[in-house]
Amino acid sequence: LLQEAAIIHSVEHGFPQLLPSGNINKDRTCMIDECYFLGFRVLTKLKSLIRNEMNNVGGQELCLSAVGRKTIWETSDRWNLMHEELFKFKDHDEEYCLSPTHEEAITKLVSSVCKSLPRSNYPLLVYQITWKYRNERNYRHGLLRTKEFLMKDLYSFHRDEECARVVYDQVCDAYERIFKKLELNCFKVPADSGLMGGSLNHEFLAVSPVGEDTLLVCPEYVELRLV
Repeated sequence: LLQEAAIIHSVEHGFPQLLPSGNINKDRTCMIDECYFLGFRVLTKLKSLIRNEMNNVGGQELCLSAVGRKTIWETSDRWNLMHEELFKFKDHDEEYCLSPTHEEAITKLVSSVCKSLPRSNYPLLVYQITWKYRNERNYRHGLLRTKEFLMKDLYSFHRDEECARVVYDQVCDAYERIFKKLELNCFKVPADSGLMGGSLNHEFLAVSPVGEDTLLVCPEYVELRLV
């Protein structure tokens, strides 16, 4: 969409060659992007497409604070595990961070009201499309690696594991519909859960000459593996 809207003219060595129309302004010294008129319209269109698919699988949109308390992040120990990746600051002797994700915050929110929610309210799916922050040291790949980035994150809560797996597949199908509408050649690949945890995790990989991962594809067994 960015290329079709003439915001990005071409890609060379992994960096978009931005037209001088001023739709996206990049400060490479601090890895910050600014999105202007036409660029913002493209973002709005992308968010609308994603929002429609999330709503269709039962997602409810909300907006969580970008500021996270240290005490909340310590419950998962990610305050220490992510250390250099977090933007941390102190205010009135209280420590905070600018959130790159919101697992801790949404879990705290739902746990505070779950006892009052009837069983029929589950599965509960909530999502947001908001700005996130990451202390990225290595700027690369145009808009993909920056200190501030727009991300859709969805969190779900269930009665049991069977319910969770059904919803997991439904959400994966929604992602595949999004990529198909955007005409992106993506592969759903088993992946490590990392610091996020969990027993089941997949990544959607888009084929790109500037990609960082190597993907093995076995057409006969329809099997995909990250190398």
